[in-house]
Amino acid sequence: MSNEISEMRKDFDEKFEEVLTTIETHEALLGKVSRGVLEDHVFNENIAPFRRLKAFRRGIALRLNSRFKEKGLQIIIQHKETWKDVCDTPLDVIIVDKAYYNSVMNEIELRIFGGVF
Repeated sequence: MSNEISEMRKDFDEKFEEVLTTIETHEALLGKVSRGVLEDHVFNENIAPFRRLKAFRRGIALRLNSRFKEKGLQIIIQHKETWKDVCDTPLDVIIVDKAYYNSVMNEIELRIFGGVF
């Protein structure tokens, strides 16, 4: 019985550490990647396409609104090769809703690249 309690405690401690690490990651990235900053990057035409597309990809990971998505798709159409380069870089944010992120990425692949990306 004592061994079982020790194992349960160990499992709890490990999971708690994972939660703390996730929270710390979110706090650290929050300063770098806020909704406003991402939107500003995507809608600001004076910023290089690579940075705009990287901000768009991060915005998808954070599940930003449809206006944001529409603008990002327009940028991808204009800079297809740059989008491929962006997809080869680390995302650097935790994906909030993996199903949404994957569905948007699949939609981009089908609508813009005809399924051959």
